Amino acid sequence: MYEACARGVRDTGRRARLTELAPHVAAAAVVYAQAAMAGGLHDLSALRNRTEKDPSVRPNKDDRAELVRLYSEGLVQNKAGRVVYDLLVSAAADACPFCGHFPADTLDHVLPKSEFALLSVTPDNLVPACTPCNHRKNNRTAAAADEQPLHPYFEHADTGRWLTARLLPGLPPVVQFFAEPDGSFSEVIANRIRHQFKQYALAELYTIQAQRLIAGERGLRADLRSAGGSQLLAKHLRASAQSWVSTSVNCWQRAAYEAMAADRTFVDEL
Repeated sequence: MYEACARGVRDTGRRARLTELAPHVAAAAVVYAQAAMAGGLHDLSALRNRTEKDPSVRPNKDDRAELVRLYSEGLVQNKAGRVVYDLLVSAAADACPFCGHFPADTLDHVLPKSEFALLSVTPDNLVPACTPCNHRKNNRTAAAADEQPLHPYFEHADTGRWLTARLLPGLPPVVQFFAEPDGSFSEVIANRIRHQFKQYALAELYTIQAQRLIAGERGLRADLRSAGGSQLLAKHLRASAQSWVSTSVNCWQRAAYEAMAADRTFVDEL
């Protein structure tokens, strides 16, 4: 993809310099993929703003600017590049992989191009995201393994259960969400899940959506109680939770329905 973007640069001098940098960009992509598979993207200081094989040599200001510019000029704004951009965004067919709720409408640099210019158009470093999640992450980089968000291409949090919810009493009751990874996750992955949950403000996002769900189904709950009492309503809530598992074992809808079904006051009265 780098070569295709570089070919779209009209200025021959700039295009020639970008072509010279191509082997270093390719080498950086290999190092990046290896680190991502090992969960080590937080420790890629050797790639930070370098364009030479010698890790001690940093790219000069002009090289960094050209590599960063290539993303907008060769991928976002270029007609051929935009096709690739849109394909990458559409890879998140269901929802943003970071929040699991809003549709993906942009690309996020896992490692920011301002600090890792060699990775500006590396496909593995470009992941679909929704605009709110992209803004929350901004250009932050992880200082430790526990702070590195899970990479959607290399890591998956649906191998176990980590999202739970409980109802706080009130009128209406409030669904409160928690990141509580089960024992199937390693300590590092569990800490990364908790950090990502906080970084992307998922508790607040999911609570807002759950409150809308509770309000919107008030009439349905009343009808189910009239037809079969609290038992029928509880059965419906549990079935709804199970139905959402096909989307994700950690979707907020599953956690919310489970919290409702487990709350006796909610089932009997609300």
